[in-house]
Amino acid sequence: MCLIANNPFLIMKYFICCLFSLIYHQSQALKPAKNYLVTPDTFGLNYETLNIPTIDSSLNLKAWKILPAPADDRKTVIIIAYGDAGNMSYYLQQAYALVSNGFTVITFDYRGFGESSYFALNEKFLYYNVFATDLCSVIRWSRMHLKDYKTGVLGFSMGTAMAAMANQSDPLDFIVAEGLLYHPFIVSIRIGALKHTEVLIPDGAERLMEFYSAITCQLLVFAGTQDLVTTIADSKTVVKQKKNRKLVSFKANHLQGFEALSKKKYGDKYVEQIIRFIGS
Repeated sequence: MCLIANNPFLIMKYFICCLFSLIYHQSQALKPAKNYLVTPDTFGLNYETLNIPTIDSSLNLKAWKILPAPADDRKTVIIIAYGDAGNMSYYLQQAYALVSNGFTVITFDYRGFGESSYFALNEKFLYYNVFATDLCSVIRWSRMHLKDYKTGVLGFSMGTAMAAMANQSDPLDFIVAEGLLYHPFIVSIRIGALKHTEVLIPDGAERLMEFYSAITCQLLVFAGTQDLVTTIADSKTVVKQKKNRKLVSFKANHLQGFEALSKKKYGDKYVEQIIRFIGS
């Protein structure tokens, strides 16, 4: 595996990826991107491209299974369920940090995002329930093909809601959530006030809070103290519900945890918290 620090070209690619990721992190609305900024081989990662069929129809989800060095393999899969914008290439810096620490990472695109099957969507919606179905499809693929591995989800913003919803039918070994979307109606009001726009919520959104309460696996929550949309108060409410939950706060804005919790390497303190919490 090559090192980004020793390759100026990769440094530039990494910078661009981070820049575009930050831009999309702040959008807080459905803004899918078709084109990939980078691919795993840009970072010298060992990966396989997958086309995972959805469990509800004949749609296909584009995914990357990214492998750690065999000697470092923790026998633990982390599925990245990203937020409401961009595509899976916008989260390759997070995947790199996880794979470098022995995790097998599966990134995927929701329907209508990246190179996954076309899906007509209204960008005014906070999310679509079928995105949770997409995550379930990936979880089942992982369970089938990586049977001896623990399987968890790292959800960002909208992805945290998808993890809570998917866990109802496909129980996970652990969930890591950043920018936890707890109360869809209140979050839609917050976004509307900040962005001066209308935000729609899907049918059944009122049940999301129940889904968080029903989670029995380990739940690690990262929360930014300056996040005005998915607030640290919301995260505290969820963490207090059960003993096998933990809150890690950082002094930054929405989805800036990897940047904020870096010391010597990108996201090293972030990944350290994950390793310590799930006991892998």
